[in-house]
Amino acid sequence: PPKNQKTKKILVVAESGLLTDICLHQIVHSDYIWRQAQLEVLTLAIPEYAFSETDGQLYQRLSRRLNQIEEMRRFTNELLREQDMVASAGQLRGVLTQIEEQTVSKRHLIQANLSEIASGCQVIPITFEAFRRGKLRFLSSTPPPDENDCQILASVLCYIEEHRNDYDLKLFLCHDQKHFDLPVIHQSFN
Repeated sequence: PPKNQKTKKILVVAESGLLTDICLHQIVHSDYIWRQAQLEVLTLAIPEYAFSETDGQLYQRLSRRLNQIEEMRRFTNELLREQDMVASAGQLRGVLTQIEEQTVSKRHLIQANLSEIASGCQVIPITFEAFRRGKLRFLSSTPPPDENDCQILASVLCYIEEHRNDYDLKLFLCHDQKHFDLPVIHQSFN
C-alpha cells in the first residue's frame, strides 16, 4: 500500500470445513486463505472445538475406508480361488495394499497438518462462557441445528465480541451454508 494508506487488519474466522479442506487438499480457495494467513496478510482464527471435530471426523472417515478395504480384501480372496481370476485378483490385492498404506500414512499427515494450522493461526479457546452459550443455543433449538455447530458458533461470537475493535474487516467463513446462512445467525453477528 502507499505510504499514507493504512493497511486494513482483516480477520477471517473459520469452522471445521476449512480445516478439512486444507488437510485433504480438497479446495484451492481454502489453501489460498491458509497461505494468506501464513504470509500475515490476514489473521485466521479457528475454534479449538473445530480442531477436535475435524480430527475426529477425519479419523472416522479413514477408519471406514480401512474397513471397506478389509471387506474388499475378503472379496479378493474369494476371487483368488477361481483360476481365471487369479491374475486380476492379484493386481487388486496389490492396489488394496497400496491404498491401505496411503490411508494409514494420511492419518499421520492429517494430525501434522492440524498441528501446523493450530500453530499458524489464532486458536479460539473453548471458554466456559462459550460452552454455556453453545449448549443453551442447542437446547433451545436456536440455529444452527447441530450441537457441534452451536459450540463453534458460540466460540466464534465470544471471540468476535472480545476482539470487536481489533480488526477493520471481520469475515466468518463456513462451508455449511444451510446451518449458518440464516437470518437469526446474521443477527447474532451484528
